[in-house]
Amino acid sequence: MTITYIKHPAYLLISLAILLFSACNEDDNYTPGTEIPASCEQVYFSKENAASLMLPIEGSRSATLIVARTKTSSALSMPINILSKDDKLTIPSTIEFTAGSPTTNLEITLSADANAGTEYIFELELTGDNIDPYTKLDGSAKFFGSVMIEKWNTLQATFSFEELYSPWEGEIENLEGSNKYQIKDFLKSGKTVEFTIDKSTGAISFSGGYNDGTYWQFLENDNFIPCYPTGSDTYITSTYIYLGASYSYLNLNKKSGRIYHWNNYSDNSSNWNALNISWK
Repeated sequence: MTITYIKHPAYLLISLAILLFSACNEDDNYTPGTEIPASCEQVYFSKENAASLMLPIEGSRSATLIVARTKTSSALSMPINILSKDDKLTIPSTIEFTAGSPTTNLEITLSADANAGTEYIFELELTGDNIDPYTKLDGSAKFFGSVMIEKWNTLQATFSFEELYSPWEGEIENLEGSNKYQIKDFLKSGKTVEFTIDKSTGAISFSGGYNDGTYWQFLENDNFIPCYPTGSDTYITSTYIYLGASYSYLNLNKKSGRIYHWNNYSDNSSNWNALNISWK
């Protein structure tokens, strides 16, 4: 057997180049991506869309998704590919953009016999010459989401101001699957107060009104709201409700809590008082 040695480095480099070129020719199966037409309007589902679309118990059974585009000079009819959906959902197969409009709405309708607290899932896709998979847009050509009618679970609670009014019965409601709570007819004001509860401390954080992190004010249109705990003409306005776990809290394990107030009364007096809350 004869062994041939390549003594000159240049020959060795040439031989390697030939070998690599041959390997690339044999193994290269690269196929260029589909060319995007110049007329592509780059349509996409906006990232502003919530994945979980919540509908109120009473009212419309329609949820809205925003579909956007980057080119807006002309009207456009855009097909919607429905990859999957629950039978309780009705989803249109096309959407329409008007000339000059960068967005349009896709209305998803839930049937009247849908159950509260049940997620109805769907998956949609935008396809065709007006989709650009190579450009980073403020959203995506696919959307996976769900529609659900909110379901509130009710706790029958007892409310009382220390040495002020006789206890009265009321309700605390929790939106199923969330940390969202509400008290309807708060202090017999006819208004609903919404809040969340810190899981570790029990501290209450209120929605709406005025909140500076130290205290919260129960307001409507910047005005204090009269409350009638006795159900009579004697009323209070809760000027300040103090925040923090040592002032306003609900302990879900002990089934009790309080909301600490500075109250103004209809006889022009005022003082501190705690609204005590308990349930079984």
